Amino acid sequence: MKVNFNQDNNLRDNEIKVEVSANQLSQPVIDLINNINSNNSFSKTLPISIGDSTRMIQFADIIAIEVLKNNLTIHTFSQEFEIKGQLKSILLKLPENDFVQVSKSAVINLDCDWCQPRCENVVFCRLKNAVFYR
Repeated sequence: MKVNFNQDNNLRDNEIKVEVSANQLSQPVIDLINNINSNNSFSKTLPISIGDSTRMIQFADIIAIEVLKNNLTIHTFSQEFEIKGQLKSILLKLPENDFVQVSKSAVINLDCDWCQPRCENVVFCRLKNAVFYR
């Protein structure tokens, strides 16, 4: 099996196209395609560019995202990532049912262990330097 990467500037930032090529359609090829389709972990990750590489951050690991001017800080359980960008661009890449913008400069993950529903339409989220209510 060979795996190749081809850059396609026609794809959107968070779009990935996978193409499988083989001499013939066989059971191993069908199994591979089914495995890719069923275990699509890319739909559960946020791709971010750091230097010359791209990191895939699991949505479940993200606690909050803050912005200061054009600098975004992505807070995860294990570390923080600082990247250039706009909060509105990141919001488009996040599942809207799990992430909510709590202020002009912050987004929190409602599905994270640190955020707990308190009563109807109110969420309490304890972060390292702040507490958010929504």
